[in-house]
Amino acid sequence: MPILLETTPNVDIELLEERHQHFVRLIHALEKVSVQNREEVRSVFSDIMAYVKQHFLAEEHLMQEMNYPNGKEHKLVHQHFVERISLLYEQFERGEKIRDELLSMLKAWFVLHIQHEDMAYMYFYRLMYDAT
Repeated sequence: MPILLETTPNVDIELLEERHQHFVRLIHALEKVSVQNREEVRSVFSDIMAYVKQHFLAEEHLMQEMNYPNGKEHKLVHQHFVERISLLYEQFERGEKIRDELLSMLKAWFVLHIQHEDMAYMYFYRLMYDAT
């Protein structure tokens, strides 16, 4: 079942919201790729890995700029996720069919991460910048 852009939680910062929507489009691209087409899976998987790292760096930079008190913990959540997808990529490179497992993980993680970690720092962001 695809993630619908209109049903994903909104963090209320336009740039981050655009990045979240781009991530959803990458998930949709992975859904459309045949498990049998390893080169297409590799291409989309590589795009996802690169994008995740870029997006996390942007989020972490924002958290650092606003002195978010849980920034270190949030960064650890990011690192753990990167480790998980890196392990799946290694499995893929060994010839295992991991596309469906990757999709399930990405969808579940994406929604839960936004609902919990991202919304927490967005709450802090609004307290900091709406109060000024």
